[in-house]
Amino acid sequence: LTLPNLASIAEQQMGGFIQVGAHGTGAKITPVDDFVTSLKLVTPAHGTVTLTPEDGERFHLAKVGLGCLGIVSEVTMSCIPAHNLVEHTFVLTRSQARDQLDTLLKQHKHVRYMWIPYEDAVVVVTNDPE
Repeated sequence: LTLPNLASIAEQQMGGFIQVGAHGTGAKITPVDDFVTSLKLVTPAHGTVTLTPEDGERFHLAKVGLGCLGIVSEVTMSCIPAHNLVEHTFVLTRSQARDQLDTLLKQHKHVRYMWIPYEDAVVVVTNDPE
């Protein structure tokens, strides 16, 4: 199994990954916190609390709480079957990257940009299922 959303930095702790509202790299893929089905928080006032969608707004706020509501000690995520992605990396100018943004987002499942400061260069990485 794997997560539906591909993060640019895969080496992360799940609690932090969801708490910051990580968006991943797909134009048609919702943010990572949308795939949380339950989470357990250790809170200073209420001890250990388990939240699910049935808890309504509290659950949705806790998913992206930036650690303010407690420490995330467990997360249950909805997953999809594992699959391979083909990665392509190339460099564009800033102007080309701006001009091609809509096309790249429509053509690829995952797109990420890394601007190189003080250079007219943007590293573009696309990932698509095999």
